[in-house]
Amino acid sequence: MKQKLLFIAFITTIMVSLFLFYSCEQTTSPKSGESVIMGVVRDLLTNQPLQGVYVRTSPASDVDTTDINGQYKLTKLEKGSYLIIFSKINYKTDTVARTVSGKDTVTVNVNMTYGDIMVFNGLVVNESFTGSSFSGVDLLEGKVVTENNPIRDIQFKDSNGTRYNFYFRSGHLSLNNILPAGYETEFSELLGMYTKSQFDTLSKRWDVVGREINPDWDFGYHYTQYFNVFPVGSSLRPVYSFYLKGRYPGQNQGRRVYGLLLIRDLYYDQPNDIYKVIIDVKINKDSKNNFNP
Repeated sequence: MKQKLLFIAFITTIMVSLFLFYSCEQTTSPKSGESVIMGVVRDLLTNQPLQGVYVRTSPASDVDTTDINGQYKLTKLEKGSYLIIFSKINYKTDTVARTVSGKDTVTVNVNMTYGDIMVFNGLVVNESFTGSSFSGVDLLEGKVVTENNPIRDIQFKDSNGTRYNFYFRSGHLSLNNILPAGYETEFSELLGMYTKSQFDTLSKRWDVVGREINPDWDFGYHYTQYFNVFPVGSSLRPVYSFYLKGRYPGQNQGRRVYGLLLIRDLYYDQPNDIYKVIIDVKINKDSKNNFNP
């Protein structure tokens, strides 16, 4: 019995020693290389540095986000081949392949271009009941403009001056037939009431399963339904689908433009006697019912 106990103690000592040996080996030999991939990301059209570009490698090793100068730096890369993936909202995702030795520094500069799917968040449109108010929106570029600016797709209006019910209408309409006409926009009926987070994940407008948007069937209204100041405590907001009819075919290389519009908030700026509406917009410039960037 004594010999058996000694044998068990011996085996246990061996196993503990091996465990400590391999633990030390793993602690003192981390699996990280010394290669670096770095560079600058710019806008292809303007040649200006792009801030906020998300840069990552595949296989996963390191991530970074470009700074105000468009610079990024991926570090501690092991020897091997990687895909460097560059992504930013409203831009086409770029992918570049590179191989590193585990000890070198590789420069990868990228020029990014706008994609077909564009997202414009937090556009603030004013209605101060004058022609100089910022009550128009250029939906193709995501810019708020004055209501007498001909580069407008929609206008923010009140209902017959009551300052109670508000709506958006096609930019080609004019109240007094004096303002220059903008571009024609057609709306769908109300798609439904969505929260902001639901709208952010909305990739398609509701439709018949298996059928793409048809401008002859799915639109036809030059006005949205009226909406009012939203009740406290409710996060549901109206969502519409729209078709930039006035941008087709001359303003978008013959491609139709479809979009989604969320009326995020509406409130009264009493000191300035201005009603303000905040909207989020998604568009697809390539004739597709797809709004997931």
